[in-house]
Amino acid sequence: AFFAEHPQYAKNDFFITGESYAGHYIPALASRIHQGNQASEGIHINLKGLAIGNGLTDPAIQYKAYPDFALDMGLISKGTHTRLGLVLVPACELAIKLCGTDGKAACLAALVACNLIFNDILLHAGGVNVGKQILPRLCD
Repeated sequence: AFFAEHPQYAKNDFFITGESYAGHYIPALASRIHQGNQASEGIHINLKGLAIGNGLTDPAIQYKAYPDFALDMGLISKGTHTRLGLVLVPACELAIKLCGTDGKAACLAALVACNLIFNDILLHAGGVNVGKQILPRLCD
């Protein structure tokens, strides 16, 4: 619709960018544009690339990795790590599975269940400044 209304932009390079939850829809949108271009559906979109900052692309993998990362970075104790792995991570994984089958309410419940992992880490980590305390260690 945009390029139909503004044909002067149709031949420009097209990039899709976003952050966080955009990790879900940017790959899907880029795939759909690519498929449409391959099938010559509508106006050709000159898709050149995509960028996702801190993207939530696969919650089942990402949330499960938070406790390991937090332990490795010295943000939480081994005891907290063990508790997260025994209680909150399995609850998050189950909630994500239900989200895939039970619809909107189940997905909201998964968001809440999985964010408990992150919130618990923040609670135990105290006043950590990720930019000053964590990123330099990752980049060394």
